Amino acid sequence: MTKSKSEPFVMPSIPSVPMPGEPPLKLQVDAEHAGIRLLMPLLAVAGLIVGFMLGHTITRLIDDTLSSVCIGLPSAFIMLVIFTQIGERVIKPKWPSGRSVSLDSNQILFVDKHHQETVFLWANPLDFYAWHFPVVKRRTRVQRGWYCIAVQLQQKEQHITLYTFIDPEKTSAVPHFKDWFIKLRRRREMDDVKTFDPRLAAQITRLHKMENERWLHGGELSNQDFLTLMQLVERHGRYGFGS
Repeated sequence: MTKSKSEPFVMPSIPSVPMPGEPPLKLQVDAEHAGIRLLMPLLAVAGLIVGFMLGHTITRLIDDTLSSVCIGLPSAFIMLVIFTQIGERVIKPKWPSGRSVSLDSNQILFVDKHHQETVFLWANPLDFYAWHFPVVKRRTRVQRGWYCIAVQLQQKEQHITLYTFIDPEKTSAVPHFKDWFIKLRRRREMDDVKTFDPRLAAQITRLHKMENERWLHGGELSNQDFLTLMQLVERHGRYGFGS
């Protein structure tokens, strides 16, 4: 049986930048922050326990000669789904990371957990650097082989690093992905890169430092919000390594 080809990725609609006087467009940063990553497994376990106990109680009320497993297991899985949905739909939207990115007609505004603001004005020169690398180990919500794609924005003495995890098949929607997003090489591969392309090696070495910054302080965006950001960066920014 022939494997059907996956449908081509359709570029999502990009929200327009608010006009002067309109509310800014707010992008959520770190929706899957540490608190949420800790909470979701706990909710799943709690759902299983509550569900099994509920099933056990119902079994005793109906017929105490029945095995608790008959009702307990289905009840446990039902409660697992209910508890995880509560986490996704109720708790997660109301428990932000404390960091955010706002876009308006004049600027990008980044706010950190301590309410410190970093402002990038569209009217001033805005440099950016971009890179990507494949995810080697599968994570809870990120498949092995997906890309981490990142961009660092720089203006005067300020900089921020934002990123997303994306299916490689969707990178065609990212502006200038093949031209701007340099693939990071592992450090043990750098000697070969230096031999064949010293300029690329120098760029990658510089990007490794930015990747360390991403690892420590970078903000994760959804695919949609990252594409929104890159549309604006393409319009107002200038690529740090030139053409």
